[in-house]
Amino acid sequence: MMRHKFLVTILTHQRPENVLTYKALRKFGYTGKILLLIDNEDPTIDEYRKIYKDEEIHVFDKEAEDRITDNCDNLPHRKTALYARNASFQIVKDLGYRYFIQLDDDYREFRHSIAPGSMFKKKAVKDLDAVFDAYLDFYIASNAKSITMALGGDYVGGQDCQGIRNGWHKRKCMNSWFCDTEKPLRFTGHMNDDCSQYVVNGRRGDFYLQCFFTKITMAPSQSMGGGMTGLYKDSGTYMKTMYTIIQAPSCVRISAIGSRGMGNSMDDNSVRIHHKVKWNNACVKIVREKWKK
Repeated sequence: MMRHKFLVTILTHQRPENVLTYKALRKFGYTGKILLLIDNEDPTIDEYRKIYKDEEIHVFDKEAEDRITDNCDNLPHRKTALYARNASFQIVKDLGYRYFIQLDDDYREFRHSIAPGSMFKKKAVKDLDAVFDAYLDFYIASNAKSITMALGGDYVGGQDCQGIRNGWHKRKCMNSWFCDTEKPLRFTGHMNDDCSQYVVNGRRGDFYLQCFFTKITMAPSQSMGGGMTGLYKDSGTYMKTMYTIIQAPSCVRISAIGSRGMGNSMDDNSVRIHHKVKWNNACVKIVREKWKK
């Protein structure tokens, strides 16, 4: 059992029979409360209710959240997880919790990443309660706005990857947000809201941190129906990337990731357009006291 009073929220849409994260949480040792956040425009709400307990489901008003959210566009639809991200803070607070983690619905595994030599060793998490407790202890002590676990791609390069060179961390957050309802986040932008959050607010002095001791493994991009898969397929990643660039043009630019011909696809086998953060411009710097005039 966890030492902290803590809640896991999973943002999900049109995947009632395929909420991989719920299964992974139980498989890797989380015993606490899980809450699925579903918008009232999801046509599969009744299917969720057939599978999960009533206390594991919260349906929020998507249109109401849209009215107070900056989408950074004028698109005529609400196909985004942005509203669920913002709504989660008040929902969790109303349930009597202060601390929670915000997860997407497509996570398969939670693993420790250990580097005793030049190569990483991956070891399955057996007690996710203890892992969440440790992360939460650090989150509270660090006074960060949010902290997060790493993803598989963050380890590319082995011991020479940027996160390890930085001291087992990066100044970013995505996919697993440890949150405090007394320090609510407001996400912006129809897409790429995670990157926009830590870049835009990092420039304003907020502290975000990705910790490399635990790794989340996700389902391959666009391999699952529902969620935001349709939106990504319709618009590609060029449009996704632009949401952060228009909010932070001084430190974000267009780049590409992958190893084959340039494209605008999220297919894992092709190069795809992506954002590139210039970190020297993105984070507030602390000037030593001796330079004070």
